[in-house]
Amino acid sequence: MRTRNVLLIALFLVLPILLISPVKGEDMGLVRLHVIANSDSDYDQYVKLKVRDSVLKVSAEIPPEQIENSLPLLEDAARVTLASYGCNPSARVEFGRFDFPTKTYGNVTLPAGEYTAVRVIIGDGIGHNWWCVMYPPLCFTNETTAHFKDDSIYTLTQNGKPKFKVKLKILELFD
Repeated sequence: MRTRNVLLIALFLVLPILLISPVKGEDMGLVRLHVIANSDSDYDQYVKLKVRDSVLKVSAEIPPEQIENSLPLLEDAARVTLASYGCNPSARVEFGRFDFPTKTYGNVTLPAGEYTAVRVIIGDGIGHNWWCVMYPPLCFTNETTAHFKDDSIYTLTQNGKPKFKVKLKILELFD
C-alpha cells in the first residue's frame, strides 16, 4: 500500500512536468515561405518583393494540405511576375524542411530550427532573402501591415514570454 501511495504521489508530481511541453514550430503545422532574390541589387530586391506578393496571393487560395501539389502554380506566379518586370532570371519553387534562424514577426517569435517551407529561388538565388509564415498567414508585407488570421495555437512566444501547450495523453487517446 505504501509503495502504491509513493507511486501515486510521484505520478502527480512528475506528470504535470511531462504534460507541459513548449510549442515547437515543427509540431504545429506551420508552413513558412522563403523567397531568395537573384542578387542584392536594388532592382532584384524590389522584384523579389513583387514575386513574394504574387506567390502569397496565389497561396491564399490553396488549402495548406494541398500546397505541395500546387508548387507549379506558385512557380508560374513567380515566373509571370518576373516576366512582367522584364527579368530574365528563372524562378524555381521547392517544398521541404529547411533550417531557419530565430525570426520575430511583430510580437510573435519563431525559434531557430527546421521548418516545413515553400522556398522560391529567383535566378542565382544569391541575394538577400525574405520569409514569413505562409500557413497560418503571418506575413508582414510592409512595416505596418501583417496578415495574421489565427494566432491562438501557433504562437510560439509572445512578447518575449514562452507560450506552452498543455497535452493530456489520456484525452488525446479518447479524442
